[in-house]
Amino acid sequence: MMNYSNFKTVLKTASLGILVSLMIPITSFAQKGQYNKRGNKTKVVKRNNQNRVASARAVRTFHVPSSSRLINHRNTNYYYNQGTFYRRSNGSYIITRPPVGIRVSVLPSNPYSFRNYGRNYYYHSGTYYAPTNGREYQVVSAPIGAIVEYLPEGYDVVEFDGRIYYRYGDTFYRAIQEPNGQVIYEVVAV
Repeated sequence: MMNYSNFKTVLKTASLGILVSLMIPITSFAQKGQYNKRGNKTKVVKRNNQNRVASARAVRTFHVPSSSRLINHRNTNYYYNQGTFYRRSNGSYIITRPPVGIRVSVLPSNPYSFRNYGRNYYYHSGTYYAPTNGREYQVVSAPIGAIVEYLPEGYDVVEFDGRIYYRYGDTFYRAIQEPNGQVIYEVVAV
């Protein structure tokens, strides 16, 4: 007859076996690699899945904050609130990355501001904004050479030509350690 402690051991072992068998396909998929814009192979080393935005399982909500602003960009309605963009999908809203070119009249709270090649930029949670001639800010592609102090949640660690990079969407970063020990991130072309 099996006692309670033996039953717990068998149950733990079975649970671990099921968990490992479920992880094998995920691991093998991540190791196959993907190709960047130039056709060079990159390999995902580690996924940072905390609060991953625009992933396979999009973050959905049934309501957007009442202070959200409606922005129509290329015949698609987006709702913008403090740096977060929402798009209607199947009766609810999904949090999405903003498309390059969309304009907002108000930046999110506390954006990181910097200059790159003589142009002002603002950075917030993986999105880059540049002021327009009017009183708006346009979402732009990450400027090569830009330095930011933090990466947004949901980035991947990838290996390319034996070097480690951090990828968020289509943007690649390399880590740089400053003399004081702080790590910063530079936008690079891979």
